[in-house]
Amino acid sequence: MSSFSNSTLVLELKSGDHAGCIRLVDRYQTRLLNEAVHVFQIPREDAEELVNDVLLNVVQNICSFEFRRSDSDFHVWVIAIFRNKVRDHFRRPALRTELFEHIESLADGDGEEKNLRCASLAASSAGEVDGEDKVEKKLMFIAEALERLKPWQRTLLRCRALDVPYRDIAHYTGLTVSQLKVYYPRVRKKFIQVFSELYPLCK
Repeated sequence: MSSFSNSTLVLELKSGDHAGCIRLVDRYQTRLLNEAVHVFQIPREDAEELVNDVLLNVVQNICSFEFRRSDSDFHVWVIAIFRNKVRDHFRRPALRTELFEHIESLADGDGEEKNLRCASLAASSAGEVDGEDKVEKKLMFIAEALERLKPWQRTLLRCRALDVPYRDIAHYTGLTVSQLKVYYPRVRKKFIQVFSELYPLCK
């Protein structure tokens, strides 16, 4: 681990210095990813998303952090966020549902809403399933559609579904706020297109 102090890193993050975000990623991304995969046995792709969420959460909430005892307080705080995200990992189906409903609510009138609702019906009706099994199958199909997007696109969709400000998303993705605002409707449309192509119940 770098000898660069946590106190300096925190100052950079609080000031909005992009160098702080780079140092944060360099210091924690690989370490947290290895722990997620090897200790908690989380599939690598899921682990990558989880770690992305942790680092984004750190940047988003850095102004609420304060040192109380020593320089290691920051490390303890980051690890606590990571462990909470690991616990939340098992509630991911609920997050997928929230994301899907968020995108569905924003679908425009140019065929998007019809395509998305029809694909949703096709996904949840696939196979001889009912009740909770039908919901689980739909969530699985949503996850499959999300996996066809690039990591930063998945992060953008998830963050906007959770009302994370564009400026916070920009800190981690490396894209500007203006770029994210332009890309967001395009990424949303791409998700709807992919999901509709996978499950084209309606024409």
